[in-house]
Amino acid sequence: ELEKKLAALPTKTKKELVVTGWNQQSEISLACSKEGCLADPGYLTFNFTPLYAVQPLIDCVNQFATIIRDPNVRGEDPKSLYGKILRILREAREALNQSSA
Repeated sequence: ELEKKLAALPTKTKKELVVTGWNQQSEISLACSKEGCLADPGYLTFNFTPLYAVQPLIDCVNQFATIIRDPNVRGEDPKSLYGKILRILREAREALNQSSA
């Protein structure tokens, strides 16, 4: 399904998927990859296509990474953590709606 959608995109908006094989990595290798991406979320946003390379989405990824890389995140109250993540997503959606209006 995703490949069909990607194939339908104009060529200039396509980028090669670089996140492949994650499900074949060892737990340690995957943890190191995730840690690197969370430490520098630019790795995650670098390959955004022009459609998604907009500041509200980039800010959303950066804020989410900040929360998840916090060493105390696993000890945080789940409701509080969920609330923080929802706030970030809602703010991104609102900013996207305002920028497209």
